[in-house]
Amino acid sequence: MNTKLDWYIKEIESDFQKISESRKVILLQLNNYLLRKYKKREKINLIFICTHNSSRSHLAQIWASAGINYYGLNSIKTFSGGTSITEFNKRVINILRKVGYKINNLTGNNPHYRVSFSKNIRSLECFSKKYDSLFNPNKNFATIMTCSNANESCPFIPKAEERIFLPYDDPKLFDGTIGEEKYYEKTCKKIATEMLFVMKTFQKNRGVIF
Repeated sequence: MNTKLDWYIKEIESDFQKISESRKVILLQLNNYLLRKYKKREKINLIFICTHNSSRSHLAQIWASAGINYYGLNSIKTFSGGTSITEFNKRVINILRKVGYKINNLTGNNPHYRVSFSKNIRSLECFSKKYDSLFNPNKNFATIMTCSNANESCPFIPKAEERIFLPYDDPKLFDGTIGEEKYYEKTCKKIATEMLFVMKTFQKNRGVIF
């Protein structure tokens, strides 16, 4: 992981204590799912879902993946999807670059991006897609709903082993305002803090690093 991103993650770890107890209840639900799968030695896939698969679901997938790599949890894979297709929000891309991610545009009408943590870790291919895209797993997965609209629009997802409602406020509400960048940064940091907390807790609770 590059130096800038490593520094950002270390700063995030100091904010774990600021997570509210009500949020920890939800985050520990995800942690418990990871532990159950780990004890059974089963593959673990997480699909993060928001309405347009443009902002919050991508942030959650990317930060969960960063935590997986940072804490040496190679048994977990992350994915994202939406209930409709738009495109990966460029404001989110700019914030991720600002904190240290390397992101390359692979072009197209619905652009695909390569999001890299370091030269030694395989990059993520990120683009807007539906939750049931062939790009995502169709078994051995849990769905994590990152916005209320996704929760209402997707009351049932076939084959999901667990469905976790983990909503985040939509930073898009601040588009075009003087506080736009600040709010995207705030959303990015909150999601980073909670995803890293989950992965750090899982690393600690399973008792083994492999």
